[in-house]
Amino acid sequence: MSRSLSISTAIATAVLGASLTANSQTDVMLLGGMNFPSGTFSHSAPAWPLPAFWDPGFSVGASLETHLSRIVSVVPSFEYAHYPWRVGTAVEWDPMIFNAPYGPGTPSRMYRFNVDARLYVFSKERFGIFLSTGAGYVIEKLGSYDLAPWHVALSSVLIDGHVQYPAAYYWAHEMGVGTHFFLSGDVGLDFTAKYLSNYTDRFHTSLSLGVFYRVSD
Repeated sequence: MSRSLSISTAIATAVLGASLTANSQTDVMLLGGMNFPSGTFSHSAPAWPLPAFWDPGFSVGASLETHLSRIVSVVPSFEYAHYPWRVGTAVEWDPMIFNAPYGPGTPSRMYRFNVDARLYVFSKERFGIFLSTGAGYVIEKLGSYDLAPWHVALSSVLIDGHVQYPAAYYWAHEMGVGTHFFLSGDVGLDFTAKYLSNYTDRFHTSLSLGVFYRVSD
């Protein structure tokens, strides 16, 4: 009994010691990446205009990874994403109603505030592979565009206009996989592939590369 207690105490002490050591490990990171929105489109209207009318975008951001143990960390982050208007965009609507090509448009923007948890499924002293999951709040500001003049089918009526979407605010869940490793000293790279979705009409996949610096150890 005493032997089992001693073993349990030793294990607990080792885990606690590792956790206390890891608690002092914090990585500050600057990151950039590519974002690929996707959605559904019908002849009546796109469920989400961003992937219908704008190109995949780039993002920049910053995060702070706090290691709670050798295999678990928490990562709050902020990202700004920019989506350029798709040059030459034209959408074929129901030809029995009208054909409406879309004119010049302005970029779309997105601000994401996330908190992720990482589980390092493989971890060495200076290299790790992780799975991540988390949630965040998204502020989405779609660009505007002009409707090129078009004729209502079977008539001489000429219509044009300007489209401006209201800002959207929503919570989203994300999951990902990536690697986190040191290059030299306290400087390293972080590569992540993930998706983000509100599970109704918005879905993103993204690839990001970050440079981090371990500020405490």
